[in-house]
Amino acid sequence: MEPSNQRNDIKLAISLMALLTLQLFWQLYTVAITSENVVSFRETDLPLTTLYHQVQYLDEALTMTAKVAALNGNYRLYDRYKMFSEKLDSTLSSINRLAPETQQTMATEQVALANKKLIEMEEMAFDFLRSNEAESAQKLLFGNEYEKYKAIYAKGTEALGESIKLQTSISSKAIDNLIVYNLIMMAVFYIGALVLLIPYVKF
Repeated sequence: MEPSNQRNDIKLAISLMALLTLQLFWQLYTVAITSENVVSFRETDLPLTTLYHQVQYLDEALTMTAKVAALNGNYRLYDRYKMFSEKLDSTLSSINRLAPETQQTMATEQVALANKKLIEMEEMAFDFLRSNEAESAQKLLFGNEYEKYKAIYAKGTEALGESIKLQTSISSKAIDNLIVYNLIMMAVFYIGALVLLIPYVKF
């Protein structure tokens, strides 16, 4: 083998090794970042969406249980009501823990404050029922004050839902972008390798 050809082969080998090394580091980087985003999506974003739907369900369950009890003068529904109330408090706490972002925290606080006021009024209604004052319970739960806090609660849950939806969308898009960037960089590396090899290919 002529010295010039040998030098060219060495240059080619070094160039290919450098290219493969860059590709390896890029693959390791993208795998690490993608894994981190996937974990975050699986452990935070998806549970938040589930918890948000639970909040909506539990709120409706609480309201319906309290109002049906008031209309029927049935204090025996209190145990069922209390179960829903405790589950809702636990769910709101879980959302607060998983979503420390300012916008979500503000929305969660708004929901929690409105929920606290609603529960106070619903508990008072059950106190009326225990005293056989069904009419007072009905006036309380079907009055303007109760509906005002229901509207505040609804506004807060809507803001919370939009915030969670936005966060989930951002996380999902970030994962998609990393996959696309990875495919582009792989194409660049392979094209680079072909460019290096073409001069050595005999047609």
